[in-house]
Amino acid sequence: MMQIPPEFEAVLSSNTEAKTLFDRLPPSHRSEYINWISEGKREDTRKSRAAKAIEMLLDSK
Repeated sequence: MMQIPPEFEAVLSSNTEAKTLFDRLPPSHRSEYINWISEGKREDTRKSRAAKAIEMLLDSK
């Protein structure tokens, strides 16, 4: 299992609905989110992407 970036873990832990949706995704889709967030070079970028990922998860339900 891939390591969830701390920035994403922080926002997931504060939003149980998004965490549930993320946990239900197939592993390949979870990897896409994790890779996209992790590829951000600056902390601000990773935080911004983590917040956007939450929006995308909630919009997908």
